[in-house]
Amino acid sequence: MSTSMLSHFIQVRCLSPDQEITVSDIMSRAFYRLHGAIASLQTSEVGVSFPNHTLMSVGDVLRVHGSKDALGRLLDGGWLFRMEDYTLSSGLMPVPEQVKYRCVSRGRAKSSAPRLRKRLMRRHGLSDQEAERLIPDSVEKRLKLPSISVCSKGTSTRSYPIFIKHGPLLDAPVSAAFSGYGLSSEATVPWF
Repeated sequence: MSTSMLSHFIQVRCLSPDQEITVSDIMSRAFYRLHGAIASLQTSEVGVSFPNHTLMSVGDVLRVHGSKDALGRLLDGGWLFRMEDYTLSSGLMPVPEQVKYRCVSRGRAKSSAPRLRKRLMRRHGLSDQEAERLIPDSVEKRLKLPSISVCSKGTSTRSYPIFIKHGPLLDAPVSAAFSGYGLSSEATVPWF
């Protein structure tokens, strides 16, 4: 994928018009819908960034990066339909000329207690109780990253957090594929 594939962006600001719904809830809904739209388009050429992120929040802005064509198809698909009262969209915009680049990837804990227990049970034929005794919840490492709560369109899984990891700022872009969430452990997005 060439850097010209990320020549444009759509900026979506999430609003909280009342106290019953938070910016975080709106961001989760927008991100979930974007995930569905990316899956429908079957593309790996759309990336995301969260320019207003903090240590524990992705912030109120979702920036979607891609080619003019790919983002045009996203907009034509109406992925923000019925969210007009909760979001402000910039529409399709060209990326500024002077930018840095950053990898925005999915952060994962390597020591989820339930995952480690299942693995132990599968490998050694242990019961739930024995696995829980051997691997208590206290072994879990909690990620200190901002997250978005989403459901996957491809499975019937209930909502779960997607932890967002922001890499260091780079002077040059790195081209690679993006996931169905618009994240990549290799590809960078323009950062401005």
